Parts: sequence; C-alpha cells; structure tokens
Amino acid sequence: MIIASIYKPSGSNDKIFLEQLDLLLDFFVHFGCDLVLTGHIDRSDFNIEVHSSGNIASSWHNVLRSAGLYCTNFKPTRGKACIDNIATNLDPSSYKVEVHGWSISDHSFLSMEITEAYTKLNTVSVGNRNSTNENRSIEYRLTSQTLLADFSRTLSLIDWDSALSGLESEAMYDKFHDIFICWMNVYLPVKRKTFKPRRKHNSWYSPHLKLMKDRVMALLCRSRQSGQNADIEAYKAAKRTYRQALQVARRESNEEFINTADNKCKAAWTIVNRETGRDRPSHHVQTDAEDFSKYCISAVDEIRQSLSLPSSSAVDLLQRSTPAAHSRLFNWRPVNGGEVSRLVSGFKSSGSCDVYGISSVIVKVVIDAIAHPLAKCINACLLEGSFPAKLKMSKVVPIFKKGNYGEINSYRAISLVPCFSKVF
Repeated sequence: MIIASIYKPSGSNDKIFLEQLDLLLDFFVHFGCDLVLTGHIDRSDFNIEVHSSGNIASSWHNVLRSAGLYCTNFKPTRGKACIDNIATNLDPSSYKVEVHGWSISDHSFLSMEITEAYTKLNTVSVGNRNSTNENRSIEYRLTSQTLLADFSRTLSLIDWDSALSGLESEAMYDKFHDIFICWMNVYLPVKRKTFKPRRKHNSWYSPHLKLMKDRVMALLCRSRQSGQNADIEAYKAAKRTYRQALQVARRESNEEFINTADNKCKAAWTIVNRETGRDRPSHHVQTDAEDFSKYCISAVDEIRQSLSLPSSSAVDLLQRSTPAAHSRLFNWRPVNGGEVSRLVSGFKSSGSCDVYGISSVIVKVVIDAIAHPLAKCINACLLEGSFPAKLKMSKVVPIFKKGNYGEINSYRAISLVPCFSKVF
C-alpha cells in the first residue's frame, strides 16, 4: 500500500497543481498496488461537492478517477466547505473514514481506519489482484521416466518384511508411509519455478500518448475556467484526436500480439475475451482456508435441515428389506500383492497430488515394488478393524462453479484423498 499526502497552497496555479497531481498518480499507478491519497486544498471557494463547470473540484474528481481513485469524505471540514479529503482505490468495505473537530485549528481533520475486511480481501488462495505485477512461483515434483525407474528400483531393494515386522496396523502403515515419502523426496524432489510477469498488453500506451493526455487535461481545465467557446472547441478537438490515437495504438498492438503468437487463434480469443470482459480475473477465492471450511460445513447442515426425517430408522429399513434366510456375517480373505498391483494399474493416470505430494502417476509406476508391503498393511488393518490416520487427511481445492469470482458460494469443494486410501 502506498500512502501519499498532497497540499495545494493558497494562491497557487490550479492548472500546474492538477498537471503535477496527474503525473504523480500516473507514477503510483504503475506500481499496481493499493493507494491512499490524503490532501488539503487551501482555497476558499473549493468544495468537493461542487461539480459546476469551471470549478477546480470537477477537475480534481476527473484526475482522481483517471487513476481509479475516489473521494471518501463529502462532509465539510472548514465552515461549509470540504477542503480536506482522502482518496483511495480500496474496496469501500475495507475502511472507515470519519471527520473530527479540533479546537486549536480552523478546520477539522480526517481519520481513516483499515478494517478487518481489508485483510480478508487481500487473503486469496492463488494470488491477489496485483499478482500479475510480481514474479509468481509454483512448486512441482520431478517425475521423469529415469527418476521414476530409479525410485522403483530402490523401493524393490528394501527389506519390507523386516521393516514392518512386529508392528500393529497403525504403526505398520506409518512406517511404510514414512519410508515411501523419504525415498520419494530423494529421487523425485520438489522444485520451485518462478514465472516472470507477462508483458502487459497495454504496453502500447506510449509516452507520446501520455503527452496527448496531459494536453487534453490542460485544455479541459482551461475551458472550464474560462468558459470561452474557442477553449471548449480546442478541448473537444484534442480529446477526439487522443481517442483516435488510442484506437490506432490498441489495434496495432493487437495485430502484433496475434502475429507474434505461436497459437494465433488462441491469441485472438484472448483479445476478444478481454475486450468483452469474459476473461477470468487473476484471483479465485477472496477468503482464507478457515472461512471456506466453515462455509462447506454450513452448506452440509443446510442440506440436512432441508431433508424431512424418515418414518423409520436405518436398522428397521435394513431388517425389512433383507430376508432372514439370506442374512449372513461378512467375511473376507487376505489380499496379496498381485491383487493390489492389478487394482492400482486400473487407476486413472492423474498428475494431481494429494496432501502428501503423491500422485497416481507415481504410484502406478512403482506399484510392483510396493505391492507386497502395501498388501501386508491392508491385511493388518482388516484384521484389527482399523484405518490409518494418515489416510484420513484430504486436500480440499475450491473449484469455480458460476457467479461472482469474489463470492465464496460460487465455488464447490473438491477433495483429493490420499492415493493409497483408494487401495484400502
């Protein structure tokens, strides 16, 4: 966040003040971050609520809005005039501005309080709204065929019977899991890749266009102050020329973007989606993990409350639907490594990793080396009637459904269960 303070002395030139303010805001905008601008306009006829032609307040508003800033105070701070203000591009729900009287001064002062909503708005799962201006990085695991083969060979050389002997089912699986993770991190290490920010597509905005904009703003101020038809026509002509130059620069930039792209069709649709507002924003969920978890739990409670209570219990329903002659106790037989291997071979090859960083692609390659110890863990769990605690941990990912990208109820939760839990 950038916090800046400006002051316009009494009797200073309005045009020069607005030109310098526009240059200052243009400099700040390039940082792409939150901005809070405090200011005092020492002029007796200045009132932020006055929007009549020729008043400096109108030009003040236009300069602020060109940088995405809006005034937060419209109450008088000296007599009936509003000469003190705070302008910002923050979400209105993330701050609170108040006017305070001060007995030792001829005008009041302002205070701005950043609320808890600001923290939540800037806590996002993928990145915040300014992430495109910063280097982004992702973590990935090396899974080349050579590394997977070395990893599988090492697992096959381990004496699993000795490592897992004399242990109860929970401790047995924990030991198997720890050994697997240890060697996976050795042969398939996690790397971090940093992406440099993409070239902004509005890089076509050249210094020449900036000078044209400055001239338009200067002519606007002159026309409002003088009210002369000649100044007004000069402003309209400069504005028309500036808009035409913007269209030409944007069109040439789009043509270059398409012609230099490897996939020209995709590049063209990128431009279409951006111009029509259908491109996806850089952030996904504007909330933290705890709030999303509470939302998912509350959604389940709402579904339960919407259902009517059954007329009979589950036990009664089971007894009525199952003939006594066919009822029998459940029985099972120990599984072997071959059955485990055949089951895992049927898994869908997916690069999605669970909470431990294991994917089905990795398990399918090394399953022959770990089928026997994994079957031994399964048999121990069936014998003792337990389920490993490590297999009860899931990785929950919010997936966008529809609606507003910034609202939590526009997402559904997808649980990535541990890969080995699919075998049990």
